[in-house]
Amino acid sequence: MENDFIQLLVSNPNTVLIIEDAENVIMDRKVNASASVSNLLNISDGLLADFLNVQLICTFNSSLTMVDSALMRKGRLIAKYEFGKLGIEKSKRLSAHFGHDVVIDKPMTIAEIANSHEKHEQPVTTEVIGFRRHEVLMN
Repeated sequence: MENDFIQLLVSNPNTVLIIEDAENVIMDRKVNASASVSNLLNISDGLLADFLNVQLICTFNSSLTMVDSALMRKGRLIAKYEFGKLGIEKSKRLSAHFGHDVVIDKPMTIAEIANSHEKHEQPVTTEVIGFRRHEVLMN
């Protein structure tokens, strides 16, 4: 499979490769023993990268702290962009563009605006009250 993928890239140099939901591909190798980070580094940096000239775009929904540090080094990462909440005015304009008739009084994510017709349920949390048992180790 890996050779087929490399062959596809060799046959299509100067390509932009988009990897959506890339958490498993870019996760720190200390946490994930997969070879995926090494493969990305080979494609994007070094001799193979010089030949292929592939630009990588990875989207993910986890913290940047989970991304392998080798991918975040200067010279490898061209840009990063975090899609946070839109301000109130931009949220209102986007909501109007979607044809929604809702009151917006706080910054919102694009997903919250696009799905504003869906009922938002708060996750159920349970408070735990109790005692912790201390174990005494005897020498």
